[in-house]
Amino acid sequence: MERALGVEGAYGFFAEMPGSCHGTASIELYAVDVDRVRFVKARQMDVCHNDGFSPLDLEAALATAREPGSVAIVVWDAAHNPAGRAKVLYDIVASRRPAVLFGFCHDEFGTGLWEPLQSSAIKTCLIRPESFERFKGEARAIGLSFDTVWMCKPRLPTFALTEVLSHPRTALILDIDDNEEAFSRGSGSWGRWYGETSINKAALYRDRISIRSVASVSLQERFGGEIVRHARSRLDGPEAGGPAAARPAPGSAERQGEALRVVFIGTVRPHKGLLEAARAIRMIAFQRKVPVTLTVGGTFSPPGLEDELVGAGVETIGMVPSADLTRTLAQYDVVLTGYPGSAGSQDINTYQISSKIGDALQVGLPVLVPRSPATLDLEGIPGVHLFEVDSFETVLVELAKNPRPAPDLPDSFSLPAAYRTFVRLEQEARALASKNRLRPSPPSDGRRNIVLLWKQHDSGLYGRRVDQIARVLAERVKDACVRVVEFGEPRALAVQNTAAMSTSAEALCVGDTRRKLSGIVQNGVHYHSIIAEDRHGEDASGPAFGFAEAFDAFLHSHQICAANSIVIAFPLHYLGAVVDDLLPIFRRFQTIVDVVDNQLSWSARTLWPERIARYRTLCDLAHSVIFNSINNQESMLKSSIVEESKLRLIPNWYLPPKTRAPLDELWCSRASDEIHVLYSGDLNNRIDWDLLDAVAAQIGSRGGMLHIVGASERVSKDLEHLLRRPHCIYHGPMREEAVLAIAEMCRFAVVPHILNDLSALMNPLKIRMYAAVGLPHVVTDVPGLDRGSDLTIVAQDHDQFLAHVRELLSRNDDPHRRIPPAPAFPPEAAAYCAVVEAVFETVRQRYELRPPRLPQMEPVELFSVIEEPVA
Repeated sequence: MERALGVEGAYGFFAEMPGSCHGTASIELYAVDVDRVRFVKARQMDVCHNDGFSPLDLEAALATAREPGSVAIVVWDAAHNPAGRAKVLYDIVASRRPAVLFGFCHDEFGTGLWEPLQSSAIKTCLIRPESFERFKGEARAIGLSFDTVWMCKPRLPTFALTEVLSHPRTALILDIDDNEEAFSRGSGSWGRWYGETSINKAALYRDRISIRSVASVSLQERFGGEIVRHARSRLDGPEAGGPAAARPAPGSAERQGEALRVVFIGTVRPHKGLLEAARAIRMIAFQRKVPVTLTVGGTFSPPGLEDELVGAGVETIGMVPSADLTRTLAQYDVVLTGYPGSAGSQDINTYQISSKIGDALQVGLPVLVPRSPATLDLEGIPGVHLFEVDSFETVLVELAKNPRPAPDLPDSFSLPAAYRTFVRLEQEARALASKNRLRPSPPSDGRRNIVLLWKQHDSGLYGRRVDQIARVLAERVKDACVRVVEFGEPRALAVQNTAAMSTSAEALCVGDTRRKLSGIVQNGVHYHSIIAEDRHGEDASGPAFGFAEAFDAFLHSHQICAANSIVIAFPLHYLGAVVDDLLPIFRRFQTIVDVVDNQLSWSARTLWPERIARYRTLCDLAHSVIFNSINNQESMLKSSIVEESKLRLIPNWYLPPKTRAPLDELWCSRASDEIHVLYSGDLNNRIDWDLLDAVAAQIGSRGGMLHIVGASERVSKDLEHLLRRPHCIYHGPMREEAVLAIAEMCRFAVVPHILNDLSALMNPLKIRMYAAVGLPHVVTDVPGLDRGSDLTIVAQDHDQFLAHVRELLSRNDDPHRRIPPAPAFPPEAAAYCAVVEAVFETVRQRYELRPPRLPQMEPVELFSVIEEPVA
């Protein structure tokens, strides 16, 4: 940073990666230096990152689903240890076939993939429960479904996800590795959709899935199915036979006097009896004079259990990532999977078989396993030592004194053997698929959506660029619903200054905002307002439901998703930091950024770095970046805000609305020789008041009237001076239809702009409006001016401007007899439609649907739809 910017200081930052990434990633760092973006450094990094909640993961899942033989692994929660068994199923399948692990992430368990698995190179698609409705809509829109779904754990969320990911002939296999009813009754689960209140409903769905895999013999006795162990891969190369094989065994001459190192790595819960094991080991070491240590690693639930273990003489090493597990285990001599605990754990231990058995055998370590109905069939497997409370001392001392050769991974714990079992189950499930009792997701309706995010609160009011774009797209883009969305805080619904209603557009905007809350339709375009709280104010702990959540809910309620929609975003700087909250939503969509103006021009210099950064971020996310002004485009390029490869220059156009406002009786009763001249537009920023005053004087000398339309709350003194002339009529802000009605009764219009930082980067739309109704107009020569109409009269200075005004005043033109130009579809509008269709083509290629499967099949027997959680 110092070298790039020439600024001294210790700079650091945190960056978040959207979605999951495995393999080599290119990471580029940029910095905003006063008025431009500067490249700092690029780095290629090996990344193994599982985050989820990202459209990138949904896209990757769709690509996998389209591969032959693809399988979805579904688990009710991927944020804590249920993901461990799901990872086993994933590894079994992924050794031979494409697979994706789907799971919910409930906040009470974690905000991302279970921490030990975050370094695993697995394909995941994670869903927050509050986003499940959106996920369902998007999955349905892109046709996401799998020919095989392997469900991990019979909880209600598992079945809800399976409904989304299956089609009528999906082979469904249910995996059971625990007594889920006992866990569902755990503390804090009441009222949760995975908890005690859902047990009976989950059992109803469980019983409808007859093809099952189970982890233990006791589960097999209760639920049937075939046993699929917690399988592991055989280690190859230097680690063949297990990394522990090359280390001197406990009790050997090389390790004379060293302690036997016992280890447990996993989720540490009371029912696993580790506190009892620590006390037993401590007593055995003391009484038998056998040095033994116990080390415990993993996540502790409850957290206070770690302190209790340390107090019992246990060394704790925290969470161990799955990528480091074999290397960590190889530092020890024996793996302990648990210890017979209290009677209250009996309903769990009767069925549960530890995954630590496979971990130990994979690295060639003996493993101590409490004898239970779930582990009885492990008797005689090399390396597995079953024990009870009374025999624990004997087994432990024997291992400490008599070294044994490291066992090989038994075939029943290997991935190939588990895969063979999976294939048999899949074939059986395929034969029974027509009898599935789960409702597959219905197909998408195929409708396209275009969402325009406008930068202020006046869409549909003045016929601005956003309205021109929306109208054209609504008319010309086939099967598309066009929606314009504005954002505002609750204060946007109140008129702040009633005294300024005649000079401010506030009253008009507030009235429209209120109507847009429920949605209005104008000229074929749907207009909406989204009102929420800004959570970036003084109260940083503000409401949980902010703009991003409100916009997400809006998208879901209108079935708008990345597979059927595009977004056209105008820079939303007025929202400030709220834009950062919206960025994850923008990332879901193919986006066009329309840089309608340069908001740096009227921003304080202190705000430039923040706004430049947001400009750059929006443009980086965009498929295309459209400018209406060549000068503004060049300014942004000079500041490195946008990449040249994304640029499109499409100037403004104007097409009148289909509806027109009628003139009032005073206008209709005027004489044909009256002279009326118009200025309309913003009076606050770009007006040459001296020139406008001189124009007014000339109009008054001919007995004419100057009609002034627009907001003027910041130029009251200039307007007050002008209105001392009785022939200057101020109408205040007016709707587009009303301005058009006045324009059609005027002889000509004037546009006396000054050249400043604002006007230099604009492409005035009013020029196109005047030309559309056949109204001649005199304009000052400013950059970006459209000169394509014969009705546009450009003045190089004040004298020339006034000369043109005198010449137009001398004509006896009757606006009644003026014939507007024949309507034609503007080439600029056609170019915009072409960009939109190109972006939709990108969407189509990315989410192209597979043909409907087996349309000749009879309807399957269905149960009622599973309820999903309420956010």
